[in-house]
Amino acid sequence: MKLPGKVRISPAITRRARLALPAAAVALAAGVVPAMAASPMSTGGWRVVATLAGAKESLSLGSVVAFSPRDAWAAGGSGMPQPALVLRWAGNGWHRALLPVSVRRALTGGAHVVASSAADVWIYNQSHWARWNGTGWRTGRIPRAHKGADAQSGQLLAFGRADAWFIGEFLTGGNPHPFAEHFNGRSWRAMPAPPITDFALSGASSAAICAVNDQFGSSMTATTILACWNGRRWHRLPLPAGLGGKNAIIGSILVRSLRDIWVGGGRLGDASGIPGLAAHLTGSRWRLTILPAVATLGTDVLGLLVGDGHGGLWARGDCECGGPAWRLWHYTGGRWIRPALPAIGGMYGLVSSIAAVPGTSSAWAVGTRGTRTGTDGVILAHGRVPK
Repeated sequence: MKLPGKVRISPAITRRARLALPAAAVALAAGVVPAMAASPMSTGGWRVVATLAGAKESLSLGSVVAFSPRDAWAAGGSGMPQPALVLRWAGNGWHRALLPVSVRRALTGGAHVVASSAADVWIYNQSHWARWNGTGWRTGRIPRAHKGADAQSGQLLAFGRADAWFIGEFLTGGNPHPFAEHFNGRSWRAMPAPPITDFALSGASSAAICAVNDQFGSSMTATTILACWNGRRWHRLPLPAGLGGKNAIIGSILVRSLRDIWVGGGRLGDASGIPGLAAHLTGSRWRLTILPAVATLGTDVLGLLVGDGHGGLWARGDCECGGPAWRLWHYTGGRWIRPALPAIGGMYGLVSSIAAVPGTSSAWAVGTRGTRTGTDGVILAHGRVPK
């Protein structure tokens, strides 16, 4: 995957490339960050509350986590060899996090944030990680899965202070191979890898991690496989015919437990395009829902699934239409609410990550908006601005 100086954010990219996105492509670099105060109080839908515009760089935000109305983190950066962009919300506006020199040196070009709690926050890219324990930072290197690999990329899952995973793929001779590493609080150890490549990944605990072939933007000739780690081994879960490679494109997965799994994608075979598809496994039974077609998009593949904190979901629909085009869906009260397009502004807009704010009905989202000279990072809120 080649990252240009001015990043073009587009959903129309292969899964193999998108596996690196959490820490590279949507993790874009930091120039001078302007003051970022929240916009006037609003109780409506999604709206932009902060914008980041670098002096010369193309900026973007690719991930966000939230622990309370007064504690949230966001991360991103630019394609430039500068320290990653790490922001923190403490109830009075988004501000650049004060990072020690060791963290700034380790995380250049951009980064992604994940966490298991407010005292276990990981900022990482594809080569290094930095970890906040509530009072201080620790840094280290992402383990190399294969010494002779041409490249590797992966996703970090954090489940506790002594329980984190880095799962992804490495390339040798142009061929992908899966790998998995586990962190026990002191060191990394190689673990059995998912039995598939080109996958989307999600986990609820160290005994409930699932990977499913992610075919959006890549070849749709492979057999669709859902493989889950139960703490001892990877095993395949049967899929309904509606999620097979001939009937659906897979775009995302959300694991709440091994008996509560959501898979997002799009249904093939419709003359008018590819409408969104949401499949829910409860116990041993699947329920498939086809979302209403979006007239302005021929394709509406669900490429992001996130819990809304109240038993529902936020979902982003992506298209392969030559440029960023997307919709947000909300599953609440047992039904899917029609698409909502936040007013990001600019030449185009893309939401990369969403996080529900615990104890509230609010949520944060981060992403990118296109400008005539590059991209700006944006932060959005849904509901009341937490404080």
